Amino acid sequence: MRRGVITVYLSLVFLIMLSLLLVLLESARVYAIGTMTERYADMAAEMVFSAYVQPLAKRYDLLVLDVGENEENLDQFAEYLSMNLGDGQGNGRIFNLNAQIETVEEEKTASVKDESWKSLKEQIERYEKYALGSNGIENLKELMAQLQGTGVAEKVEDYSGELRSEGQAADKAVAEMEQSEENAENTDENVRDPRPGIKQWLKSGLLTLVMGDRNISGKNIDTEQCSWHIEENKKQTLIDNFDGYREVINALNAQNITDRIRQGLQEQKTQLMVNLYILEKFGRLCGNDELVKKSGESILNYEVEYILYGHETDRENLESTAAGIFTLRTLLNLAYLYTSQEKGAVLQSVVQGLSILAAIPVVGQLLQLLLMVCWAAAEAVVDCAALTDGKKVPLMKNDGNWNLTMEQLISIGEKGGNASDYVRDGSSGLDYGQYLLILMLLTPSEAKMIRMTQLMECNIRLIDGYEQFAFSKCAVAARFSGSVQIGERFWQHPGNLKHNFDVAYSY
Repeated sequence: MRRGVITVYLSLVFLIMLSLLLVLLESARVYAIGTMTERYADMAAEMVFSAYVQPLAKRYDLLVLDVGENEENLDQFAEYLSMNLGDGQGNGRIFNLNAQIETVEEEKTASVKDESWKSLKEQIERYEKYALGSNGIENLKELMAQLQGTGVAEKVEDYSGELRSEGQAADKAVAEMEQSEENAENTDENVRDPRPGIKQWLKSGLLTLVMGDRNISGKNIDTEQCSWHIEENKKQTLIDNFDGYREVINALNAQNITDRIRQGLQEQKTQLMVNLYILEKFGRLCGNDELVKKSGESILNYEVEYILYGHETDRENLESTAAGIFTLRTLLNLAYLYTSQEKGAVLQSVVQGLSILAAIPVVGQLLQLLLMVCWAAAEAVVDCAALTDGKKVPLMKNDGNWNLTMEQLISIGEKGGNASDYVRDGSSGLDYGQYLLILMLLTPSEAKMIRMTQLMECNIRLIDGYEQFAFSKCAVAARFSGSVQIGERFWQHPGNLKHNFDVAYSY
């Protein structure tokens, strides 16, 4: 009797222990299926995003996934997941664990343009930090600090304020001034008013004066098929009328460059990396042409100039860039002249020898201010010629590196001539690329990003097999979700058991 009781007792204990063991095995199996599902879902997402657009990565160091017109390329996730996990029919890693894929959903969660180009800007920042290093970035920050230290905005505003004040005071003597200008003779026969001649010189075309007989690219771009569009910049008007104070003040105000400089300097922290990237990866008039050519064929030669102004042709973009540098250099030159005692004395002597207007103090002071901006503009043309020829120009001039003497200014006003003939030295200062960097500070971020992607699209489409490439069909982030049906093996489940997965991946 006792033996029977012990046998029954041990049998019951064995069944309980066996049940516990089977439950533990079933729990381990379910946990293993869940862990493998998460791991291989991550792997499948990585496999999908490994099919990035290779020419874009090679040339521009940017990663995007071409998902197709209807995001059909994201459907490969289900294929990769099935390949990794198995389909419950004896194929794959979990077939012995009695599980199979039930549902899979794919969704593009971020395009290139989403969140103000967040992904593209982050990739650019990572690249630039790696490519330049901390020293290179600090050097460029120092350049921006140098621009801020010139005080050009404040000095130009002071000049405009004095010009307006002197002009309004001189209005009371306008009749006398006009009569004097019509009938007066110069008190010094060697002194001529250079303003009409310089005005006429500028009217002959800034690009002609700057480039001379050098070849200019004739390439053009058609952005009709590009993903995004933005209007081209209006062609910049030159400061080329020095006849009256109203004309000069209106020209300075029309540029609005002082406010743009202030705003650009305030936003430099967010734009600096993108600006550096543009300067490195895209072609321009003189600079990194050889490096860009190694990357492949380009739709335009002057790509940085296009990003700045957005015209269809290389010539128009170069012309607008020259005008932009001319305006910037005019203001910087004007800021120097306005504070230079030596140049002020030269201007005063010219005014005194120019006509009997010197007898009218207010008008004489006004004339000196008008001659000042005329001189600054002519010097700016010479600066542009130096920069486009591969030379350097200091950000803020001094008496030692100023190019044009007053005699040369008067000579240009009478005879004209090539601007490059008056370049004294181009060994120190900023080069053409660094001035483009300053102009990029004055360009809205959205315009730069759109034009940059337009160039990328057009250049990638020149490669066989990528004729239909478009950023609008690309993703930089996606989400993959679904469920795996878990069957019974060691223990009966109270209901249908599933493991849901949700994987997000981004570049």
